[in-house]
Amino acid sequence: MKQPATSFQLIEGVYRSSLLFRQDWVSHGFASRAAETWPGEYIAVKQIHSSLVIPAAEAFPGTQGDAIVSCDVGRWIGIRTADCVPILIADPVNRCIAAIHAGWRGTAANIAGETVRTLARDSGCSPSDLVAAIGPCIGRCCYEVGREVADQFRKLFPEAGDLRRVDLSEANRRQLAACGIPSGQIDVAHLCTACNTAEFHSYRRDKDRSGRLVAAIRIDRE
Repeated sequence: MKQPATSFQLIEGVYRSSLLFRQDWVSHGFASRAAETWPGEYIAVKQIHSSLVIPAAEAFPGTQGDAIVSCDVGRWIGIRTADCVPILIADPVNRCIAAIHAGWRGTAANIAGETVRTLARDSGCSPSDLVAAIGPCIGRCCYEVGREVADQFRKLFPEAGDLRRVDLSEANRRQLAACGIPSGQIDVAHLCTACNTAEFHSYRRDKDRSGRLVAAIRIDRE
């Protein structure tokens, strides 16, 4: 299926969001197969398809969660995906960042919304200031689900009569907007990991042979 035009730019194997690229105080990216070692060392958590949000300072080896938040300068935070939705968030006012891994379970549990609430509660961030980028993930074109999964998304897609195919990217966009992030401050890649074999890993396509790709963000200066 033909994908909508993307506002993301591919630079040395890493996709960059046009909106986050304008934030000159951060570095960020969504790696493709051509940049599998990017960005080097980064703070991560053991992803468990939850709505748990972990401060970077508490992300020790084995710490479980699916989102990381940080206000520290010079430290990459990142998540790994192979069809799930990678989301990066930056607050240019309070200089805080977040990296989110949203599979269907995390999306159903609104991990994107929980991350925004955590930034507001712990760092004083206002949702109206946040800039978010939703990276490459499995598209509706390739994500056919059963009734059990479809039922988890009926409230997010009240207009949909048939939810045999779920748009996880759009689900997370709606959740971010519902939290108060202006639609013009949410960038969406519109790149399907399952369709684009040469560029992305896909668990649905490749099963246990699938690798993982990193989405990461770093505060470069205060």
